[in-house]
Amino acid sequence: MSPQSRTSEETVVIIDASAETAHEARELSCRTFFVQLPGSPVDRIVGDSSGYYSVDFSAPAFSEFVKTVLVPLAPNSVISRTAKGRAAASVAHAVLDACRNGEQSRKERK
Repeated sequence: MSPQSRTSEETVVIIDASAETAHEARELSCRTFFVQLPGSPVDRIVGDSSGYYSVDFSAPAFSEFVKTVLVPLAPNSVISRTAKGRAAASVAHAVLDACRNGEQSRKERK
């Protein structure tokens, strides 16, 4: 089953997930995507119904990744249970909010 075939319209992005967190997230009735640092153990994170991105979310270029990859996914939430991941989730929320507000402003002007 692909993430897109889940029954829920909800999309959750989890940054810097542990194997336990990934397992719990895959049990949710929503699409799940994992953003992990390069070199993270993929096999313990990714399931048949989840997406996976390997990216240095501590780098300044992470905001560009959010714009080009996460914005089209239209996640409802971006979360993390680690300090480093929470900092990246905060960046992602700021970029997503800016993109959503920009889209809303364009719609209002039409």
